[in-house]
Amino acid sequence: MDQDPLFLWRLAPDLTIEDAAILIAGGDPSAMDPGPDLDGEYVKRTFRHPGFTPAFSALKAAIRKGQLKAKLCYSLERLSVHEVEHWRGPNCWIVSSGDLGRVLEVLDDDPFADVKATTNPLGGKDCARILREPDWSRSVVDVEDLKAWMELRGFTTGFFFPPREGSTDDFLDEAHDHFAPELALAVSAWRALANKRTFIGGVKAVIKEWIASHPGAWKGEGTLSDNAKDRVATVINWKQEGGAPKTGA
Repeated sequence: MDQDPLFLWRLAPDLTIEDAAILIAGGDPSAMDPGPDLDGEYVKRTFRHPGFTPAFSALKAAIRKGQLKAKLCYSLERLSVHEVEHWRGPNCWIVSSGDLGRVLEVLDDDPFADVKATTNPLGGKDCARILREPDWSRSVVDVEDLKAWMELRGFTTGFFFPPREGSTDDFLDEAHDHFAPELALAVSAWRALANKRTFIGGVKAVIKEWIASHPGAWKGEGTLSDNAKDRVATVINWKQEGGAPKTGA
């Protein structure tokens, strides 16, 4: 079995938002830290993973904007009618037992920690206090949806995009029997410009400028001809519609 401690996490078809953020940041969701009370208890490590905070914030923002689908869960606390005023506030909803039951009847999934499975959802209490902020430690995202969102944001490396052994860079190997120098140059240029968002003069012009300023990327025999440069730029030009080039295309 692979010695990578994160190897088995690749089996998960979906992940909690917290775990997804940890893995994006390169951490291990299994890592634990001593609890704040120093009583021997351990708690899950989250923000102490370097990079967790920006990754976590980005995921939450994408979910709220509808850019990333997620199955949201919420924290629910059972209250008696005498406790309602004490706990009422802008960060929560107060729902009666009857209203909660009607909501649960029409939901396919239970967003409140399996209260749907009980015959008495509130356990004899009168109301439920539901926090407006989703419980990100239980809310989940489909891994394939997550990867598609990351690709749209220009992130194609790290845990969710492991290198494919034995095939990833064969075409860049000059010793390979099928080495094609123009293909190798095209791939190198595409990778170098993959995260660029501004193309003064048009995409093809910027590709040619990159090729001209990186002569070492050409691994073919002799000098790279202008025709060859044009062929390479044409192959990897991802914005081929007609018309005059647009600034920032």
